[in-house]
Amino acid sequence: MKIKTRITYPEYKRIMLLLSFRKPRVIFFLIIIVLIIINALFRSMNNRQYIFLALFLAYTVFVIFRMRGAIKKSYDSNLRLQGEIEYDITSDKMKITGTSFNSELDWSTTYKIEELKNWFLVYGSAQTANLIPKKDMTDDEINTLREIFRNLHTVKIKKLR
Repeated sequence: MKIKTRITYPEYKRIMLLLSFRKPRVIFFLIIIVLIIINALFRSMNNRQYIFLALFLAYTVFVIFRMRGAIKKSYDSNLRLQGEIEYDITSDKMKITGTSFNSELDWSTTYKIEELKNWFLVYGSAQTANLIPKKDMTDDEINTLREIFRNLHTVKIKKLR
C-alpha cells in the first residue's frame, strides 16, 4: 500500500504539542496550575501569594512559547520532513522515500505503532516516530493500513480504532 503525503508546519506543530501535552509529567503540571488557580479564586490571598501565582503562570506561558519555538526550529531544520514523503507499507516492512532519502524499516525492529485521530505513528524507538497523516488517505486505505498493523504480531500496537 502506497501513501504520498507532505506534512505542513501547522500540522507538525499540532501533533508535537499533542504528544507533549499528553505526557504524565505535563498533565501533572497542568493539574497543579488549575488547582492553584481554583485555590486563588476561592480563598483570599496575601500579596506574596499573588506574586507567586503570577510568576508561576508567567513561567508556564514561557515554557509553552519556548516549546513552540523548539518545534518550529525542529521543523525548519529538517528538510526531509518538509518535502513530499511516500510510504510503501506491506506486511513485511515499510519503505519511506523522500526527495533526498530512502529508508526501509523491518517490522521486527519497530518499537510500536499507535493510531491517533488524524495520524498513524510508527515508532522506531521510544523517542522517534514516523508520522503518517490520515488526511491523504481514503477510508479504505486507513482500514487496510489498520489491518496490516493488526496482523503484525512482533510489534506493540497501541489504540488502533
